[in-house]
Amino acid sequence: MKAIFFIFLVFISSIALCQQDTTGNKIHDLLLKAGKQQLNKDELKEVRSYATEIQNSGFNLEELSHNYVGSLKKINQASVIWTLLRDTLNIANLKKYKGYLLGHLNRFAEAKTEIDSAIRLFSAVKYPPGVAVSKFDLSKVYESESKLDSSLKYATLTLAFWKIKKDTTRIMISYNQIINLYLKMKEYKRAANAQDAASPLLTKKNLYWRQVMDFYFLSIQLYKKLNQAALQQKYQGLFDNKWKELSAENISPVVGFSEYP
Repeated sequence: MKAIFFIFLVFISSIALCQQDTTGNKIHDLLLKAGKQQLNKDELKEVRSYATEIQNSGFNLEELSHNYVGSLKKINQASVIWTLLRDTLNIANLKKYKGYLLGHLNRFAEAKTEIDSAIRLFSAVKYPPGVAVSKFDLSKVYESESKLDSSLKYATLTLAFWKIKKDTTRIMISYNQIINLYLKMKEYKRAANAQDAASPLLTKKNLYWRQVMDFYFLSIQLYKKLNQAALQQKYQGLFDNKWKELSAENISPVVGFSEYP
């Protein structure tokens, strides 16, 4: 085990050293201490901040440009640090996210292994929300593998969980995935039912822009399939207005779904 941690440490230390500045040298020294479990409270805080910064850059690469390869590299780097710190929750969180990325790269067996590992870790520390988000990412992996029935099963499980928790953002994310899957399955009536159920959530103020844009986009696709031009135009207008609003805030929105043939 010590040998494994040493290999991890050399790997992540080289990243810090590439900065070739005082900050890089300091991070290198802190990571050496982290590998030996010798950090004090302030040092631990600094290393955690460093790991968080790396993983957030990975999240942004996926969210803003769908750069799955670049995102995976950052997530692997941050994972090394959380492993050194023996931080189970963050290790589990990045395992499930790594599985999501691997799914987009068509590495399905590896993806499922990572997510299954994340579910075990979240279960071990009794953190049900972590299990739920892992199952959602498993839904995305099965979707990438074109196993839509399995994907729908896991998306439905997450929807039920977040409804109990009354988490509006997560409920909308689950509904968007379900609408998406029904569109891919050409189950347009069921997609419309899910769209109707999700629509009232748009009045909630705490929704993140991506969930709103995804919902508008999926609604456009749905009503195009149903040949309901007025509703299609309504959501196209909402989509375009939101796009302009975000662009004015220097945000380049990326929709999480593609059009349907």
